[in-house]
Amino acid sequence: MAWSHVLLVLVALLIGGGGLVADFIVPATARQHLKNPHWPPHAKFHNGQSISYGLLNGALIVYLAVFADPENSLSFPLAAALTLVYPLSMLGARLFPGTAWHDPEFGENHPQVAGLDPNLFAGLLGLVLTLLAVLLYVLERR
Repeated sequence: MAWSHVLLVLVALLIGGGGLVADFIVPATARQHLKNPHWPPHAKFHNGQSISYGLLNGALIVYLAVFADPENSLSFPLAAALTLVYPLSMLGARLFPGTAWHDPEFGENHPQVAGLDPNLFAGLLGLVLTLLAVLLYVLERR
């Protein structure tokens, strides 16, 4: 498998499993999401929707990058476009009124990754790795 495909699959696995792990499984971060007793049920519904979308999108990306017909010239570009949707939606979510990277109750004790909020870091990482995979794809095709 080409390195561009390997990198895209890695991002797909992060997209597919990242929300489930961070928002539901890891206690330190799940308490800020699905296991936050202050969140109303409808907010948890949308978090579950986001997790489900990530899992389904990740599975579709893996299929297109690994199992789809390698002779189909649209498989990789479509997989890359789908890979960009999740990090762009993470970054774009912050643009809506009343949103924040984290709830105020976790302000001072909120963990950071490389000096950034984990959501911002994850969105930027997904974006950069996907663009790197596209660059590799272009170089591999030459």
